[in-house]
Amino acid sequence: PKVVLLEANAIYRKMNVNNVLSTKSQSILPIFQYHDRWKSMTSNDFTKKIKYTWTDELKGFYYNISVVPPKSVGNYMKNNKKRLVALYLQNNVFLSMKNRIVQLDFLKCVFILHVIMIHLVYLGQTYPWLKEFFLLYTTPVFFVISGFLAHVDKPFTEFCQKVKWWLVPYIVMEGLYIILASILPINEHIDRLDILVFLRKLAMEPLGPYWYIHNLIISYVAYYAVSWLYRNKIKIGALLLTVAFIGIFVVWLGIISWHCCIFFTIGVGIKLLRVPFLSVFRPSLFAIIVTIVGITSWQSSYPALVRSLWLTYVMTVFWLTVYRFMPQLFRKGAFVIGKNTLPILLFSPAFT
Repeated sequence: PKVVLLEANAIYRKMNVNNVLSTKSQSILPIFQYHDRWKSMTSNDFTKKIKYTWTDELKGFYYNISVVPPKSVGNYMKNNKKRLVALYLQNNVFLSMKNRIVQLDFLKCVFILHVIMIHLVYLGQTYPWLKEFFLLYTTPVFFVISGFLAHVDKPFTEFCQKVKWWLVPYIVMEGLYIILASILPINEHIDRLDILVFLRKLAMEPLGPYWYIHNLIISYVAYYAVSWLYRNKIKIGALLLTVAFIGIFVVWLGIISWHCCIFFTIGVGIKLLRVPFLSVFRPSLFAIIVTIVGITSWQSSYPALVRSLWLTYVMTVFWLTVYRFMPQLFRKGAFVIGKNTLPILLFSPAFT
């Protein structure tokens, strides 16, 4: 071999001849290891499938002289791009699990429940002020989290896979929603549906809760394009250009929400500045007092964007503070919901 990896831990692991002889004798004559196995036997050992759980604690620490060179090695050092990409994707999955911020899953759980409540017809008709209150911060929180979690330092093929993961369910569910809106007597009823109306709704004026996915795809594509153009430049400059780039879509085409563009960019900015998310939205008991002030002043005369910014910060800090005092059982349930917000959003009209 041209490369040999040495497990340095073996140098410091306590090892003696007795360990080696004992393990070797047990492998040759199992009675030395299983002579008292009957003490731990239960009925499951005879009625259920056998679970082979034994492992060799000395595995990797044997001195082996039986290794011989292969008869044919071929061009094993040849660059295999497919294999490298597969390894890269696997590493990404492992790192995403290892570095996952579980508090974000909790926030997504809380606010996806807000989204369902917003689309309840009963809530909108009976408590319109509550729906208006939820709208000021619920979606903005999702865009801040989405901007913070947006990864653009990836190959173009992987980027396309990510976009397809959003785009396909969006086209299917939004297309179905548009067709049903022309049939059912809902608030967003379409009187006359033709191919042009269908394409306009699908590309520029999405109906129902799927406008969030529509805005998210455009924001993500714009951010990736800007990061690619400015891949060797200052990150803050790319951030500012992202705002301008998405602003072109807003002003010229009018196909995404300007407010959502701002909150997505805030999330991107937090990431580019390398500031921990939980340092920006730091949970504390003081947040409860601030939340009360925020709730009582949300109908003030300030512009909607100012109130939305204020409530987004206040309510995020508030729920992160609540998380600190939640029992572990409730946290686990919230994590499950938080990790599956996309399917919940796709089928949220069923709840409303």
